[in-house]
Amino acid sequence: MAGSYQLILNGSPVDDDFYTKLSALEVEENVDLPGAVLLKLPISATDAGDLTFVTDDRLQPFATVAVVAQQESQDGQCIFDGVILSHKRERPQPDAAGDGHPVPAPTRAPERQAVPRRLPIESR
Repeated sequence: MAGSYQLILNGSPVDDDFYTKLSALEVEENVDLPGAVLLKLPISATDAGDLTFVTDDRLQPFATVAVVAQQESQDGQCIFDGVILSHKRERPQPDAAGDGHPVPAPTRAPERQAVPRRLPIESR
């Protein structure tokens, strides 16, 4: 049974280009703690010297995030609805050869964690 998901940032579905660049999307549910979502995106410098996605308004602190999952013939269900609370950049690891040359930075973006807001789930 095939399924799909839709990512919604600040109330608007993301475009196909965003999905292409997204290397990971993880939704964590927990009975005792708030749920969380993790987005991994590549970071690169723009011609203006800014970092991509880090300066993206859709991913700023307190921006809203929703993830809607759907099985083939069923209505979509919102499995996460919350806000972005933090960004995290992965740092390059030292070279395994020990020659002091760092391995180039990974192409994945900072982790972005969010906590849910309690909202009713609607079928789409």
